[in-house]
Amino acid sequence: MLACAAALVIGGLVFGAFRMARSAVNFPMADVKRKEFVDYLEIKGEVKAIRSAVIAAPYGAGDMQILRIVDNATKVKKGDFLVEFDATAVRQKLAEDKSAVTSAEAEIQQARAAARLKEEQDVTRRDDREV
Repeated sequence: MLACAAALVIGGLVFGAFRMARSAVNFPMADVKRKEFVDYLEIKGEVKAIRSAVIAAPYGAGDMQILRIVDNATKVKKGDFLVEFDATAVRQKLAEDKSAVTSAEAEIQQARAAARLKEEQDVTRRDDREV
């Protein structure tokens, strides 16, 4: 019995010696610091707007160049500007049209003056014939 006990003690010592001689299991280690934690998660799915509206340019506006546009996913309220177009071409067209209107009005005045002159000449000729 004493021999068995001694064998167990010697076996335990040998086992302990081997265990101590081998390095412990290496676990990955990292320094811990208190700071912001950022983690990214990729998710596949579909995003839908709560409410959408179709916005169209005025009819016959021609080529319009966008100067500013609201970023995607920006919350907007009624009356907020969504798009700013370059108004240079529209202002130029307006100036040309105003010039054409002024020219047409001048031609109308000239035609009326010519008609009055012709009418006065006709009246004068009629009066000359009657005398």
